[in-house]
Amino acid sequence: MPAKDKKEALDELNQALKTPAPPVENKANIDLVGKYYDKLIAALGDDQN
Repeated sequence: MPAKDKKEALDELNQALKTPAPPVENKANIDLVGKYYDKLIAALGDDQN
């Protein structure tokens, strides 16, 4: 990767790190997914790995 492109990419990544993450909506859904995670993986299949 050329030095100029590398610097631009690093600048973009550093700027993205400074941007705060959006607030989590529906926090109850996180607990719900955690509770049924094993069943969800079994139902959806493990195609991710």
